[in-house]
Order: sequence, then structure tokens, then C-alpha cells
Amino acid sequence: MSIQDEIKTNFEKQEELVKALRKEADKNTLASKDALELIKKDIVLNSTALESLQKKVARADFLKASEPNSTLVLEEKEKTVKFLKDSTKGQTLTPAEITNKLYNTDSAGAGGNYVTPFIDTMVDKAIRQYTNIFDICKVVSMGGTEYLKTVRSLGSQAKRGKFSSSVGVGGESVASKVTIKANAISGRFEVSDELLSDSHYNIMGEFADDVSMEIGEILGNELANGNDGTELQGLTTISNTTTDKLSLSKIESLGHDALTNFDPLISVVQLLRQGYLNDACFYMNRKTEADIMALKNTEGRYYWQPSLTAGTPASILGYPVKKIHELPNLGSGNKAIFFGSLPMAYTVVRRAMSRIQVDEITEFPSKIYKYVTYVGGALVKGQALKVLIQK
Repeated sequence: MSIQDEIKTNFEKQEELVKALRKEADKNTLASKDALELIKKDIVLNSTALESLQKKVARADFLKASEPNSTLVLEEKEKTVKFLKDSTKGQTLTPAEITNKLYNTDSAGAGGNYVTPFIDTMVDKAIRQYTNIFDICKVVSMGGTEYLKTVRSLGSQAKRGKFSSSVGVGGESVASKVTIKANAISGRFEVSDELLSDSHYNIMGEFADDVSMEIGEILGNELANGNDGTELQGLTTISNTTTDKLSLSKIESLGHDALTNFDPLISVVQLLRQGYLNDACFYMNRKTEADIMALKNTEGRYYWQPSLTAGTPASILGYPVKKIHELPNLGSGNKAIFFGSLPMAYTVVRRAMSRIQVDEITEFPSKIYKYVTYVGGALVKGQALKVLIQK
């Protein structure tokens, strides 16, 4: 069976599991509640398997694209091999577009050798196989390491010609200066000199795949749980408010009891201002999505709507459901469900130039290369995002 056939089979299985889930939910007996939990686990497992298959397809396409099947790729492969071989301490590099720096530390002024744009592009494509952070957030590329911007809120206080850092007499709008620093983050690649000299070895694909897996997992975890120090500002660690609807630095929260109906979800949609509803989505992990699949209103209608085609997200109340796998499950005090426009609320900054550093301690015949890139992220407009917190 081909991977595409497996994807189709898993997609059909997911539809059958959802039907079974709703059938048991309609029974509403003690036995059916136990059956519900088992079906939910199957849904999560099947959803994980489906995503894994889709990643296999993406990875296969990625590796195929990096194979030396054209003059351009062959030229870039030769440059990459020479680049890695020459990336040693104090050694001048060729080709000319690569600037040599001494091996130093992972600070903003880290040493190492600047990589070619081709390598950066390969790594960027590969990272998207392991995290969707660059697809669900606003991404800003820059040459430096600090992003500075003044952000203005939406609100009834806004009036023509009025603009200040706070709401004051005359109805000035809220504005805030945002600073996001792109800190170093790295992934490692180990290879022997023998493989570097092997003309059939897909050096670019293997290099990009290895370093991107490490970087992707780190970024995904930090988006949900980062500490806002040297890491990205995590969604679950951002301060919340229940009163300040114009806040830029906090996320308005809505408390709810154990989720037994869609009332909290309907309420959180009503909290979001009109200007942010156009591209609003629900954000949660797979387990939370499975928990709400069986919920329905008093008329017996399900608000959660499955995807009708592969690759299209499911929806709740007409808004797409997007996964952030590192978010917590539903539970007391947990920030398991976010709603709003993440691209308008959260900005990820990336420094344009990455570096390669060489671990000179690793013994022959292998050598470890460390790909160092610079990424930061923080909340810039809290009012564009809401969070449900179970009491």
C-alpha cells in the first residue's frame, strides 16, 4: 500500500471514529462514557498517525528535491560540501559570498561561518515538517537581532488624531512599544569525512533534515511554554486579564467549568473584536479536539464539524481548528484552548543570516556541525487572542 493510500485509509478511519464517538455520546449511559474515552484515545492515535504519514510525504518530497538532479543542485551540493569541509577555526573560506568568523559562543555575536542562502532555504523548508509556527504566526525577517515596533490597539477609545501610550482624557487609543530579540537556537548534524566525499550522498537533504528536527521541536515547545527570557514567549506563560479588554501585553481569559457543552466556546467567540474575526481560529492540541468532538447543543446538533477533504482543518462554530500540539490538555487551571487571530497577536522574528559552527572536540572520523539561527517571538497585541481556562 502506498503512503497516499494509507493517508486515504486513515482519513476514512477518522470519519468512522467520529461517527462512533457521536453514536456513543447519544446513548448517554455509564457504559457509553467508558466507550467514549476509548474512542477518544483511538481518535488521537489515528490523528497522530495521519499527521505522521503526511510528514513522510513532505519529507520524501523534500529529500527528492534536494537530490543532485539538476545543474543548480549539483553546484550547490559542491558548495555545501566544500563549505562544511572548510568550516574550521581560523580558516578562510571560499566561495567569496561566505564570510569567515572565528568559532565563539552562542551569543548574539556568535562566531562561525555564515551559510549560503541556499542552505538557509533548505533548512527553512525542513523545519516546517516539525512545527507549524511559521505558518500560524506572523513572521518578520531582519538583518539585526532586535525587532522594535509601536503597536496600536483596536477599541472604542480610538478617536481621530489621538495617539498616546495610554487611555487618557479625550479618548486616546492604547499604544505600546514592543521589543523582540532574536536569540540563538541550534541544531546539530554529524557526518564523516568519507560521506562528505561521497558523490551519491544527499548531503544537503540529510543536513537540513537533522538540524531542522531539533530546531522545530524546540520552537514548537517554546511557542506553547517558553519562558520569555532567552526563549520565545510561551502562550501559556503570558499574563491574563479578565477586565482589560484593550490590553496589548495580556490575553483576556474566560473561566469555565468542566467542558460539557459549547457555551464557553460560544462566549469566547463573542469576546473577540470584529476586526480580528476575519482570520480567527481555535488553537488546541489533538487530545482537546477529541474531547470536544462529542459535545452538542440542547437541540442535539454538533458544533464541531469534521473536515470534508484531506488537508482542510476541522471547524468549530465556523472557525478553523489549528493544532499546537504542545498546549496542555483540558484540566483545572490549564490554558488548553485559545481563540483569535494568532498572526495579529503574536510575532515571530528571524535574523536573516545563520551560521555554521564546528565542534572541534569530536574525534575522527566524524565531525559535528552546529547550525545556529536566530529566532524570537512574543505577544504584540493581546486583544487579538482569547483563552479559555478551566476552573
